[in-house]
Amino acid sequence: MASRKPLRLLEHLNLAVPSARAAERFYVQALGCRLNPAGTNDRQVHVNLGCSQFPLPYLHSVARREPVTDPHVVDGVIELESAESLESIAARLSDLFPYDG
Repeated sequence: MASRKPLRLLEHLNLAVPSARAAERFYVQALGCRLNPAGTNDRQVHVNLGCSQFPLPYLHSVARREPVTDPHVVDGVIELESAESLESIAARLSDLFPYDG
């Protein structure tokens, strides 16, 4: 069996989210994605990160408009590369999502 190489790019990843506001807060404010106004509408938030696109629907369909109740969860690890320091990213995440545990 040939050895597997790791996936290098997720160009377009749809992830259902229960809250548009929470999705914007995490993907735009925390991760630094750019909100894509052309793809954002009354059913989904659409963000871009470099050449990757993340449509984040919070309503399952245009016709019936049933809300997403369970978010999609990706098992495993997704690595993102950044020129920003890890300390700066950690501080921003801590400010946005304080640990109260």
